[in-house]
Amino acid sequence: MASKPIFPAVSLPSQVVERPLDLSAIDLNLLVWLSAILRCHSISQARKEVGLSARGAAQSLLRLREHFRDELVVVDKRGLTLTPVAMRLRPRVESALEAIDRILTASAPEPERFTLAMPDHQALLLVGKLTAYFRKASPSTSLRPVIGLTNALVKLENGEVDLVLGNANDAPVGFFRRTLPGIPTICLCRRGHMGKGHEFDYSELAQFTSLRINATDNANVADAFDGLDLIQPPSNRTLKVPDIHTAAVLLQQTDAVLVVPVTTAKCLIERYELDSLALSGKKLPEYKVGLIWHERGHRDEVHTGARNILSSFIANEPSGEGRHAVSS
Repeated sequence: MASKPIFPAVSLPSQVVERPLDLSAIDLNLLVWLSAILRCHSISQARKEVGLSARGAAQSLLRLREHFRDELVVVDKRGLTLTPVAMRLRPRVESALEAIDRILTASAPEPERFTLAMPDHQALLLVGKLTAYFRKASPSTSLRPVIGLTNALVKLENGEVDLVLGNANDAPVGFFRRTLPGIPTICLCRRGHMGKGHEFDYSELAQFTSLRINATDNANVADAFDGLDLIQPPSNRTLKVPDIHTAAVLLQQTDAVLVVPVTTAKCLIERYELDSLALSGKKLPEYKVGLIWHERGHRDEVHTGARNILSSFIANEPSGEGRHAVSS
């Protein structure tokens, strides 16, 4: 008994012709149907596996024949018989479907690095904790701290930075911000400070030199900034210093004062043997800071995890994530 086509034959050369690939003209679902035809012994079995109607199966096979310019399969007494072209296609089709399956089912690759721009007094507390977190949660990702906030938003927009720990009055569309709960503050001084043994009102701290840490270039008004300067007490004498360690050394050697978050204060008191002044009346303002990131990393699992754990480290409490545009 001679073999006969399943559907009307397409009068085309029986060979695979190399042509420029135009994916927009190809329905990749046809690969699934082609794979079923090449593996099954009957059209009905292939249809059942893929879930095609008789009409859909006929139309799909016709499109495959037109594309490959070959009959691909014919029916004889043994069932479906593959043409030589179909036999050469079978391993390629299976390999292609396996590759597509790996692409669609594989988890997103972890980033090679996570760059965080932050004030140095926060880096003092967080770099070690974040490094340990990445070692467990994403071993292939290395933490890259950027100390200071100068041009932080520009770097964030350009992809040089993944997250900014700071504040911003304005930023381009496409940025997100999470404001963290305020942190209590205390006033640091040296041991044996002239004010020890007395209680001071917040306004009375003006009699002492107040240290200011210059975390950013204030000439760039659109940049991110630290909230530390906003909590410093009023003073007729201020001294700007470049970093938290310089401030701590000056506290050791002078009667200057520095207001910092309690988390930073604990570390400085232990490392530099500092003390604090007792205050009465008005409480010191809370230190407020937030997280700012670009929308390109908003859904990335590693980035989301880093933001959540960082919020928890700073606020000392679990933190969920909300979406708040910095500017619209």
